[in-house]
Amino acid sequence: MILDKYSLCDCITNFGDRMAKFRIAVLDDQRLDDANVRILAKKYYVEVEIISALDDKPVDAIVIGNNLGKGVRLTMTVPKNLRDQVVVMWNDFIPGNHQEASYTKLGIKHFTSRKEVPDYLAMMLNIPPEIPESCEHLAPPTCS
Repeated sequence: MILDKYSLCDCITNFGDRMAKFRIAVLDDQRLDDANVRILAKKYYVEVEIISALDDKPVDAIVIGNNLGKGVRLTMTVPKNLRDQVVVMWNDFIPGNHQEASYTKLGIKHFTSRKEVPDYLAMMLNIPPEIPESCEHLAPPTCS
């Protein structure tokens, strides 16, 4: 389930309780992957809650590391109705690699490199790519 998003101007103007919030599951055992997702919050001025396991609450995206094919097993644990929200990441993703077909058979459509995770999630979640000039003066100095 994808939540309704505020425009970035609204996010910044209403910084706080009404800031755009995203709940992202990172199903991996590498702390680096959490860090890549946290960059999303700092770069795009959104709030991100990272969870390490799926529960009964809705999520906006599910990030899985390929990790030499180990991610295929993790992907199989994701309910079929949520697989359109899965992003599989590689250290360096090469489209058409031999492992991509295993994920495609499971219904996965989103693939990227680890370093591109923040920008890929922003695109996938329809977060504006940058602060519009008319809102720059409203941007918070830091986003934690």
